Amino acid sequence: SRRDQENFATDEHCPVFYRKDKFRLLGSDTFWLSETPGTPSKSWDSSMNRICTWAKLEDKSTGFIFVLMNTHFDHLGAQARLNSALLMNEKAREFGCPVVVTGDFNCRESQAPYLTLTAGPLRDVKYAARDTMAGGTFNGFAGDGEYYPGSPIDFIFINAGFDALSYRIVHGLRQGRFASDHFAVW
Repeated sequence: SRRDQENFATDEHCPVFYRKDKFRLLGSDTFWLSETPGTPSKSWDSSMNRICTWAKLEDKSTGFIFVLMNTHFDHLGAQARLNSALLMNEKAREFGCPVVVTGDFNCRESQAPYLTLTAGPLRDVKYAARDTMAGGTFNGFAGDGEYYPGSPIDFIFINAGFDALSYRIVHGLRQGRFASDHFAVW
């Protein structure tokens, strides 16, 4: 929970899901996107507590070990987003293994947090993949669900431990409804 364990059931989370039949969990934790990442907190100009949850996984069939980090940057605080990007780069380096970072970064490709993330150890899968596409990921529960121009605000980043084969934004409605105010990316 981004606030604390007391509010666990009703608060926002940044979960990491994985297949237990394919991967072994080697470790996991949550840190706060703040000046005190080890305790529930917010810093800079953040409107609320924001977090990143990570899981260190081992592929049971190959022994390949990697970390997946899932996050949600602040939607109002420009300084909080920039400092969160710096913190994410620092954490990605600390793991010392292949890393995947996913999340709602609440920024466009032309903005400082994105530029900071991609100037560090991370690459945007959209540009690293051989098979890719363009388009936005925020729909705001509006439109036909088919195509949204512009920059995404939801990203998948990888470090040098990975190669990207394809990148897709999952447009469309499910049973006539939006699944979220954002489209999924894979």
